[in-house]
Amino acid sequence: MVVTSNEFHTLGKTECRTLGMPDLRFAIVPHPFGSLKRDLVKRHAARAWEQVEAGLTKQTI
Repeated sequence: MVVTSNEFHTLGKTECRTLGMPDLRFAIVPHPFGSLKRDLVKRHAARAWEQVEAGLTKQTI
């Protein structure tokens, strides 16, 4: 499971394929992340957690 910002998603997917892990799942947060207010960071983190949970529990076909 990879957590990344949308800015680096394509690069991350390319790296995963290159390293032999093309099916590695991603949780994607908005970019930029560092300058956001705390309440917005918490909302983004909650959404990212939903993606992490789904990525770790759903079977691939």
